[in-house]
Amino acid sequence: MSFSDWYNWDGGKATDIGPLNVSDEQLGRLNKVGIAQNYNMPTKPGRTEA
Repeated sequence: MSFSDWYNWDGGKATDIGPLNVSDEQLGRLNKVGIAQNYNMPTKPGRTEA
């Protein structure tokens, strides 16, 4: 199995970071001012995750 994902802050979602629930809108603002970054998360074909 392989997959690829683009981690970006496109809105409408949120994630827990420690005790905080942070929205994609908030992370998008951090990205805009240079504190957070978008990134790719590819895997190699045949790699399995437990």
